[in-house]
Amino acid sequence: MIEIRGLGVDLPGFCLRDVDLDVAQGEFFALLGPTGAGKSVLLEAVAGLMPLDRGSVFLNGRQITGLPPERRGLGIVYQDFALFPHLSVRDNVRFGLRYCRDRDRAWQNALGLVERLGLGPLLDRAVAGLSGGERQRVALVRSLAVGPSVLLLDEPMSALDPAFRQDVQMLLKDIHKDLGLTFIMVSHNFEDVLFLAARGAVIDQGRIVQSGEVAEIFHRPATPFVAAFVGMKNILPAVCGPDGVRVGDLTFRTAGRCSGPAHLAVRPEDIVLGREDLAGRYANCFQGRVRSVYPEGLGAGLEVLVGDLAFRVHASQRRVLENGLDRGTEVWLAFPEDCLHIIG
Repeated sequence: MIEIRGLGVDLPGFCLRDVDLDVAQGEFFALLGPTGAGKSVLLEAVAGLMPLDRGSVFLNGRQITGLPPERRGLGIVYQDFALFPHLSVRDNVRFGLRYCRDRDRAWQNALGLVERLGLGPLLDRAVAGLSGGERQRVALVRSLAVGPSVLLLDEPMSALDPAFRQDVQMLLKDIHKDLGLTFIMVSHNFEDVLFLAARGAVIDQGRIVQSGEVAEIFHRPATPFVAAFVGMKNILPAVCGPDGVRVGDLTFRTAGRCSGPAHLAVRPEDIVLGREDLAGRYANCFQGRVRSVYPEGLGAGLEVLVGDLAFRVHASQRRVLENGLDRGTEVWLAFPEDCLHIIG
């Protein structure tokens, strides 16, 4: 469907380097990475809004690298929606149809999308007076009305209030399923990516550092950078040997095998926390002392010292209160073998 080969873009102080990606027909693909990694630059390069210095972009085997944006068969939705505030909803939706050969038919298709997304009563309203969720729907209709083969989404939910976020997640999932379009979404929000995308790629400093199934990226990161980016938080230098994985003075039994220098990574939520010895249930169990407790989302984060090593642990507020966990509390940490990840 979309093939990117050797793509490079040189900008002052930044460049995309040797990007190779394949996105299949009908796939929901996510581009992940920290701010400034090059996600939006890559999306705009695919859309034809950013000139390439190297490489090629193909759509269904057809070279589209030199085509202007309106002839590529792609739609794009920006994080700020990029609507015209002085125009009505109707005129914003009509704006892109000037590139369609059969404008009347395209408008009828657009009206079907308008009704489907509940925008009918808003057609004559100015977009400046719409809510964030309503503006997002208008931007989606405007992009879909031209009948694109691929819809590009640049941080589609970053400008939305939390109350609208779940609604737009469900909307995108339904549109993708019902229309069978290929979606490429730029995001740094793990919740959005895990809910919507099946495959993805992580970009760092203009390079693709890992690509594949989203679950694989999140649970088996290929590098310490990817592990930190997807929230593992506990990433410790280690040495693998025949007796296990040595981290400082601790030896861990793991499901995987390796040899030589490596990193051991584990998510805070996968560490089991208790006030009593858990050795009867887990092979990797160590006693430690709480150094700090702090708010973390709807739960609590704890930093626990085991000897000279500090581990980040996530627990529910209820567990913290029921167990009287506070600075200086002695606790036991257990590390399930299948939750320990070795990065060679």
